[in-house]
Amino acid sequence: MTSSELNEQILRLKTKFGEKAFDVESVALIRREVINMRGEEFRFLVDGLISTRLHSRPPLVSDFRDARLAVEKRILEATVSAASRAMSSPVFHSGLKSYLEKEFPGCRTLNEAVEVRRLQIQVAKANDPSYDPMEDPKWQ
Repeated sequence: MTSSELNEQILRLKTKFGEKAFDVESVALIRREVINMRGEEFRFLVDGLISTRLHSRPPLVSDFRDARLAVEKRILEATVSAASRAMSSPVFHSGLKSYLEKEFPGCRTLNEAVEVRRLQIQVAKANDPSYDPMEDPKWQ
């Protein structure tokens, strides 16, 4: 969010709750809590505070923190949901399936392939104690 977006919303809060409620120190603490939010998200946050609070009960810094965390939680849930949908798509599974068939014949799941690779590393280290799987050109 830009400083002008933040200042515009702080001005709205001062208009509703008064100048004293948002002194320089309070605004600095609020800024620290919300500076990484998008301007639109912060505007919606301020809309909610203005519409649900009495003019005699200005929001505290903790109210801004709670609201920011709620926004971040919604964004995270949406991201996780989108990733889950992507992994459930047939395109994802066909790509994973073909990779497993090519690199780990007989493995039907990613967990099986991980276990096979773990055993491959143990065998390679038994044959060559200096073997470093992170340096293996096949897997880079």
